[in-house]
Amino acid sequence: MINDGRGDIMIATLSPSLGAPVNKFARGVEFRLLGSVGIWQGERQLGPATPQQRTVLAMLLLDAGRMVSLDRLSTALWGSEVPALARNGVQGCVSKIRRVLELVGPPSAELELTTLGMGYCLKVPWSSVDLLRFREAVRAAGVSDPAEAHALLRSGLSQWRGPALSEVAGSWLADNVVPELEEERLSALEQRIALDLVRRRDQDVVKELSALIVEFPWREHLVCLQGITLHRCGRRVEALALLRRWRRRFVDELGIEPGRAFQDLHQALLDDRESTLPLPVPGGALEVTLSPPRVTPDGPTIRQLPAVTTHLVGRRKELRALDTDEGGGISVISGTAGVGKTTLALHWAQQASDRFPDGQLHLDLRGFGPKSTPARPAEALRTMLRILQVPAERTPGDLDGQISLYRGRRSTHRLPQTTRPSPCLTRRPGQRHPAPAHHGRKTRRHTPPG
Repeated sequence: MINDGRGDIMIATLSPSLGAPVNKFARGVEFRLLGSVGIWQGERQLGPATPQQRTVLAMLLLDAGRMVSLDRLSTALWGSEVPALARNGVQGCVSKIRRVLELVGPPSAELELTTLGMGYCLKVPWSSVDLLRFREAVRAAGVSDPAEAHALLRSGLSQWRGPALSEVAGSWLADNVVPELEEERLSALEQRIALDLVRRRDQDVVKELSALIVEFPWREHLVCLQGITLHRCGRRVEALALLRRWRRRFVDELGIEPGRAFQDLHQALLDDRESTLPLPVPGGALEVTLSPPRVTPDGPTIRQLPAVTTHLVGRRKELRALDTDEGGGISVISGTAGVGKTTLALHWAQQASDRFPDGQLHLDLRGFGPKSTPARPAEALRTMLRILQVPAERTPGDLDGQISLYRGRRSTHRLPQTTRPSPCLTRRPGQRHPAPAHHGRKTRRHTPPG
């Protein structure tokens, strides 16, 4: 303890490099603001003991290395109703903080709490303060490549152990400082999630975003990120419903339309077109692909068409009609049982297979077997998704989600698809209610629009 005529000075030392203190007494000592305020050694909180002392410590750490006036400390403690003996109260808190610092170890020149005129100054190594480590990680991410930036942001965000500046006295810090710190966290979090999407880690962030948009409903960028993520997970219907719901909320409760990025995303999803959107990340913006990833089979091309064992006679007109159909969507071959619909469909599909280099799919819906049970829509969709190598754990449980995922996967392939009919009710993409499936063999030549 040193007395220079201006007050007692406590001096102790921590290493300037994080996690490698010079003196053994300082091992693991850190100053926390991103959670419960205090001085910690490992998982043991050394102090301060009272909310008032933690408020003073927080103010000193927020302006580490600079003088914090007695008036500012008083305002942080008592707001606009500063008592007459405020000076005594602040001095008492500072005295208690100095006693906690004594637990760190013998005096040294790198960590010191000094009295300067009508205020106090706390000097600490930046690497011992969680807030400063977080800010340094975000700064470094801004000048790093995407992979390193992602790692830095994850490291920086890990410094947060709870709501910033917890367990302090008064409401001044919560009202005037915490919102700015929370904005820093959310900005870094949005950047980290954007980099997750660039790295195509869609499934890893979809649940995280679902919770975030509920907690922060007016963060338009988070809603956009969730819309992109849902769509890329094959859940386009859910993505559109999310954007529509949030747009109504913006208009009804705030009286404003969402921003341009939100509207561009909504239109791209409505058009169901491949697109890229700029996402703000450290160092600028990166383009993220809106479309679901292309599914490339591991091994030979998918070729599921059954062999045609029956010779086709007298169907040149029908084959020309299938060849020249430019309407897109679904081609339907109808007729009575046994007339040769399946043979025609398979013959054309085999003949046109070179137009579909990604492969050919075939699905038997078991519509006319004497003992078979007709395949239901959800079962058929799950079968097709398995063929397209979508893992079972990533297949939505609801029919709308399966349809959206299936359409997303087909949008990345050029595939003919033949199906044997099912008399069960089915719901096609874009229909609100089920409609009877056509009792004819169908050959799908193109992904249906809309």
